[in-house]
Amino acid sequence: MLISEATERLMGKIYPLIYFILPRLPSRISQQGLNESQFSILLLLQDIIEKNEQIIQVEIAKIITHSSTTISRQIDNLGKKALVIRKPVRNIESNRERTQLNKRMTLVEITPLGTEILLKEKNRRKKEYEKILACLTPQERKCFINYLEKIVVGHRRGRNDFC
Repeated sequence: MLISEATERLMGKIYPLIYFILPRLPSRISQQGLNESQFSILLLLQDIIEKNEQIIQVEIAKIITHSSTTISRQIDNLGKKALVIRKPVRNIESNRERTQLNKRMTLVEITPLGTEILLKEKNRRKKEYEKILACLTPQERKCFINYLEKIVVGHRRGRNDFC
């Protein structure tokens, strides 16, 4: 499929803008030693706690759209830092606890230290994002975020024509 002339012009405008913004975003490894996947996991777990719900590792992988193996490794690393804990899930049919043999079927919870680290990282990122968006009016910020959300939702649906 050929790219239209209008799309080429748009791409010519978008790429320099993206490469201007990317270096100004908070680093991929935070001051707290979290990578993007770990930060996303902690954010999700905090949200789950606030809703007074629980989540198993397999569901985390589905929501964050990473493989179960990647999520398992990230949760292992967060566990080593004492930022999350795994809890066995009761098997309703046999009423016995699952073992570590199937870590994907364990509940994952954020610890108090994890909550503290997450709050520090969220505050740091918020300051960085505020600097980046300072040149926009409140209405422009709202539009900008709405457009980004539309792009992300379309991308997650796997559509090529998502706008």
